[in-house]
Amino acid sequence: MENATKHIILYAEDDKDDLELVKDAFSQYGDQIEIHHGQDGREALQVLQNLIAKDTAPCLIILDINMPGMDGRQTLIQLKQSEKTRHIPVVMFTTSNSRLDKDFAVKWGADFITKPLKFGEVVSLADDFIRRCNISISKAS
Repeated sequence: MENATKHIILYAEDDKDDLELVKDAFSQYGDQIEIHHGQDGREALQVLQNLIAKDTAPCLIILDINMPGMDGRQTLIQLKQSEKTRHIPVVMFTTSNSRLDKDFAVKWGADFITKPLKFGEVVSLADDFIRRCNISISKAS
């Protein structure tokens, strides 16, 4: 990793297998990564509020689009409408490859990545997510 900064990432995901896959991909970074998780958007927003209250905002938020309860779209809107969270980079990470979903993500200032099928691709994405965190942290400095 480029520096010794601990990266805090918030991941909203209802599928336990997808959650474990992403956690496994980040395991190459050891204790330099701390993943916080919400089962849906509402729970993720609560986790985020707790992190911000401890002055430990994440450097990246990863949102699944299709979750029960509050989905990723609703969550993204709330994140980008809040003064406290609009600056945090967001990636919509989904099985969807819908043009409407991509357009929605762009409209609300998020990146859009379709979930890969192979573990090696998820590991590469973990590297990309870390780069995004490094950029986010350097902009905040």
